[in-house]
Amino acid sequence: MFGDKLYNNVGFPTPETIPIEVATRAFCIPGSAAWLALVMGCLMLLADEENWQVLDGGMSAEDAAEAAQAIINSGYDGTCAVESGDVPTPFWDEITDTDDEATPETQAWYGYVDDPELPPAEMTFVESAAIWAFTGFLALSGTPAAAIAFNTVAQDFVIAMRGDDPAEVIRVIIDGVQHAEIDTTDMVDELIEVSIFGDPALSSHDVLLVKVS
Repeated sequence: MFGDKLYNNVGFPTPETIPIEVATRAFCIPGSAAWLALVMGCLMLLADEENWQVLDGGMSAEDAAEAAQAIINSGYDGTCAVESGDVPTPFWDEITDTDDEATPETQAWYGYVDDPELPPAEMTFVESAAIWAFTGFLALSGTPAAAIAFNTVAQDFVIAMRGDDPAEVIRVIIDGVQHAEIDTTDMVDELIEVSIFGDPALSSHDVLLVKVS
């Protein structure tokens, strides 16, 4: 990718740069200290500069190991160690606004709830973009209890989501009241639309989408 290797079968190839943008992946690891230690131990290989091979155009082994250590640290504290770029909005008002973005520091759309099975009034939303990944302007999370929260001034609106494989169950909660529970079984790549007719006595509406499974 970056030229001929100096030595064969020695170390990981160092990337050229450390992009400002970040991406996340949620792995389902068996829930024991032994398995967590094994997975994190494998990742720790990247934090040792001796395990890197500098290719033509690649960064130094020291810089690559330092970046790897910051990435590993983010797995423990739940934050993105590298300063993130803009994150796509989970909504738009017009088709021409689909590429609206904001930095994670100034938006609070993406996160999770403490328990996706609780009644809406008892849920606690915790802001965290770290468990989400973004492909184009599609937000993805494999984590149960993942949630998207936002406020809209529209009185009547449509919530649209795409069915995925594996199937998901998603709760649609508006102003603290559950309006729908969507089961996406057998709806892979289908557009699922939920029409919402808000209380006209309210000037805006709080929307919470919660992934149950």
